[in-house]
Amino acid sequence: MIGNQRYDSILWFGLRFKAKQVLACARIKGKWGCFDKEGKTVIEHRFDGMESFDADTALAVARIGTRIGFIDETGQFVKDLRR
Repeated sequence: MIGNQRYDSILWFGLRFKAKQVLACARIKGKWGCFDKEGKTVIEHRFDGMESFDADTALAVARIGTRIGFIDETGQFVKDLRR
């Protein structure tokens, strides 16, 4: 439990994005998102799957349903991945 949230799973990382620092991706009730060091949600928990952010690109692979792609630090898809 961090802050007042109980997380199912947490992927820890410590990347800096412009004015904020995202510390972890976490799953709540089956949906992934990210929170900062105060426990504030910075990427809404809406993803069915998520990997931690890459330090070089500041992107993460995420999935919603059948859509898989890279997301940025705001949680927006910036590139779709096709298999």
